[in-house]
Amino acid sequence: TITGAGNVSIGGKATWIGDFGTPITGTGTVNIVSGAKLTIPSGTSVTLGRPMTNDGTITVNNSTFGLIYGSSASLTNETDGVIKLTGASPVINEGSGASLTFTNSGTLKSSATGTATIAVAITTSMAKVHLKTGSLALANGGTLSGSGTVPASTTMMFTGGGFAVNGMALSGPGTTQLSGAFLTINTATTLGTAVSQLTSGTITGAGNVSIGGKATWIGNGNSGTPIEGTGTVNVESGATLTIPTGADVWLYRPMTNDGTITVNNSQFLFRSSVSLTNEKDGVINLTGANPAINDAIGVSATVTNSGTLNSSATGTATVGVSTTNQSAGNLMVDGGTLSLTNGAFPNSGSVMIGDGSTPSTLTVAYQYQQLAGSTTIAIGSTLTTTSSDVALSGGVLEGAGTVTSSVVSSGTGVLENGSLAGPLFLSDGYSGSGMVQAVITSVTVFDKISITGTATLSSSNLALSTNSNFAPANGQTFTILMCSVSCSGQFASISGSAIPTGGSYQVSYTATSVFLTVVGVPPPDPTGKNIAFSKYA
Repeated sequence: TITGAGNVSIGGKATWIGDFGTPITGTGTVNIVSGAKLTIPSGTSVTLGRPMTNDGTITVNNSTFGLIYGSSASLTNETDGVIKLTGASPVINEGSGASLTFTNSGTLKSSATGTATIAVAITTSMAKVHLKTGSLALANGGTLSGSGTVPASTTMMFTGGGFAVNGMALSGPGTTQLSGAFLTINTATTLGTAVSQLTSGTITGAGNVSIGGKATWIGNGNSGTPIEGTGTVNVESGATLTIPTGADVWLYRPMTNDGTITVNNSQFLFRSSVSLTNEKDGVINLTGANPAINDAIGVSATVTNSGTLNSSATGTATVGVSTTNQSAGNLMVDGGTLSLTNGAFPNSGSVMIGDGSTPSTLTVAYQYQQLAGSTTIAIGSTLTTTSSDVALSGGVLEGAGTVTSSVVSSGTGVLENGSLAGPLFLSDGYSGSGMVQAVITSVTVFDKISITGTATLSSSNLALSTNSNFAPANGQTFTILMCSVSCSGQFASISGSAIPTGGSYQVSYTATSVFLTVVGVPPPDPTGKNIAFSKYA
């Protein structure tokens, strides 16, 4: 035993061996002088009960507990000091009931073949932490800052305690793992290693968090890595964030996405009234059986899409958060059902339902608002609203699939088939003051709309056009609108009835259809000299 009030200095090469033996206690200090080396060899457990400063080199080599602090101990690694963690499982720990500190101003090198553990509160710049091999577990909180590199085939782990994080940035080809610790982000922090694993613990604080590389966010509600606080979280361009099967992760702060977020048969839950903004270069994938983005009861969160939101669920993907598709946004339903269950859905960008080979469904709980851009429904696919209509006030609603709700057009809204194979089916009627467009491409390919119920046409406008490679002949007819009950009234105006190659379309109405008849096409010029025949003009 070494004890007493006097200070102890260790020089030369010292070996500290004990099975809780050779304790160094007392009220004085112990200093490893510059150039000296202190080794705690494999299998040893030693006890320190006084403050220690290191200006030399301390090696903890597969010691079961390494330095086990007494109640008044601290370890300060000075700027010229080096602490090495080597062997299978070296540990720097603290005794039961102690609340001690490890301040690293020098160099901390971890080259364990397994996992090295620091189970005492550590204050360090990550630039001074050199992870060479294996894993390093910071297991009892502390204060972190600075830029650190995690090499390939190594893992930096935050496994316990509360950390104050002041501008930390981690990068490199290795792995960062949050598995039990509580990170309070005070200033901007980047988790930018090639792989990040958010498996348990909490992220909170006022500082912003950036996620780079390939990140996996795993959680089971409040017990699984909630991201809290008042700062933002950003998924960087080129980065990926995956919420895997069975996970239930909670978000309390605004998130922006410039990378790729994949919700794979899991739940992404908003626990406060924050936003998820998918930027122009961002991609959100909803995959697996039943992925979901939801908000908690009483929460008014939002999803704003200016990038790509792709649903390819094998069952039903649910977005229970108020969602808007901006002018640059692309929403694609590629298989299964995408159900938007929270409020109206305004679209000013591009919505594509199905690809023509896989039946797909987009369901909106309230009104579908087509404001600008386009909504395209592929053959065999469906757009439906459960308690309102499809309000077509701008852009285009087109396709060869089915709209199960009534379509009400206004303003600059355009309804068309898009000259696709098969008609566009409206299974609950049509009305309004927008435009119905019909493009005649060939004898067999032209816009067709089939309406179950009644189409009220008297306030709508009809716009016709002819493909430049097609020259219709006199007497040809094209049924552009079919109604199972009634085609009521006539279009308020008709444009494009003149055929570029000569002649025009005559619009006719029956009780259940609207069709075009080609009239006034001049006969061929027998001289080949393009002589005009005024009687056919």
